[in-house]
Amino acid sequence: MSSLSRRLASIDAYRAITMFFMIFVNDLIFDFRVPYWLEHAAEGEDRLGFADTIFPAFLFIVGCSIPLAIRNGREKGFTGWDTVGHVLRRSLALLVMGYFLVNYEEFTTGPAPVSRFAWLLIVTLAFFFIWLVYPQTWPWWRKALWRGIGVAALALMVYVYRGGTTEQPAGMQAYWWGILGLIGWAYLACALLYMAVGERLGLLGMLFLVFLGISVASCSGWRGIRPWLPYISPGDAGGLTAFTMAGVMTTIY
Repeated sequence: MSSLSRRLASIDAYRAITMFFMIFVNDLIFDFRVPYWLEHAAEGEDRLGFADTIFPAFLFIVGCSIPLAIRNGREKGFTGWDTVGHVLRRSLALLVMGYFLVNYEEFTTGPAPVSRFAWLLIVTLAFFFIWLVYPQTWPWWRKALWRGIGVAALALMVYVYRGGTTEQPAGMQAYWWGILGLIGWAYLACALLYMAVGERLGLLGMLFLVFLGISVASCSGWRGIRPWLPYISPGDAGGLTAFTMAGVMTTIY
């Protein structure tokens, strides 16, 4: 059976629709004549705009894909450690990309030796050099060479980066993880938990409720949970991981 015939059309279609609307809502900022219900809700508003539903939808489809991808790996002969290594590499890629893109938002052209656009262009090309899937026919040293160029480029961009102000320039900082980083944390948690728990829907449901409870407690201002958030739900207050775990449960069910 070909790999194409093994794909689920429903998940591919859902992912395509989500990506389309992700681009659509991002472009709303370029037009001031936007209906109220399409935009993000402002902080403190008791509502959801259409734009607020796109990121949860993407996390849900990430969760739906996790069991399918891990099952496919097992059928190809991947060991448990092979899968853990793959999950860690993909999560690290998302975290690194999110970290750089968040710092791009704080980039200050004045004190930096490169322009804002040039910095982003070099960083983006470095991402491709490092995480591109190279042809299997290539020798290992050629892949290592291109990836090494990408790593060196990122290191150089860290060195030349300038944020802050002209009077008080600052280097790169962990302001937050960015959208890609948040996806990376949610994917890492749910993939590893799925591998540990297996396809026990009841246990996965309990984990979903735990992350949902963490989110409720944090948003309710429960001070006892806040010191533990970086350890039990890094990157967010549990809600994003709950969305992703809901996708895992949907595929299992």
